[in-house]
Amino acid sequence: MERWSSAFKMDDLTRTRVFPEELRKLFAEKPMLLFEVYHFQNIEWFQTDLRQVCGFLQRTNDKTALQEYVKENEAVFSRLEEDTFDLLTVMSGIRAMKLIKRDVENVGGGFDMCKAFDDMMRDSKQEGIRDGKREGKREGKREGIREGERMTEERMNALIQKLVSAGRINDLLQASKDKKYRKKLMGELGIA
Repeated sequence: MERWSSAFKMDDLTRTRVFPEELRKLFAEKPMLLFEVYHFQNIEWFQTDLRQVCGFLQRTNDKTALQEYVKENEAVFSRLEEDTFDLLTVMSGIRAMKLIKRDVENVGGGFDMCKAFDDMMRDSKQEGIRDGKREGKREGKREGIREGERMTEERMNALIQKLVSAGRINDLLQASKDKKYRKKLMGELGIA
């Protein structure tokens, strides 16, 4: 994740023509406090579930590290408050969390991120298998198309050579425009 490199003061953000002058004066020289979750090193300072939120988000680019972190913090992740679950869903960009939210809701309240993560990993593996099968079918079709094109090209070359050798230029011109006629000539000349 890239570091913040934009404005560090509010008036830097408000220096646009579309921002009204009256409001711009309110923000003059006001510093912005930035909390770069992905780069914050001291998450142990937090005594709330913000610690786990930061830890989770810092590991979203590494499935193995994320899975280990969720297991290590099972006590917190097995009973997340709804707003925390929603925050993780939005901030992590893991679309599947939104889709399985109701499936991982605990009877007594809260949401079980451990179950959610297990479900997502299982679905991911199944999706990977399905993606592999789909890609295999697509590659097979592409290969079939390439082979068909190669065969068609070879047959056309053979037809052209035979017609030119026989001096049948008019038949060649007709075959170039008429698929049925081309097939008839290939049959006549023994081109399979």
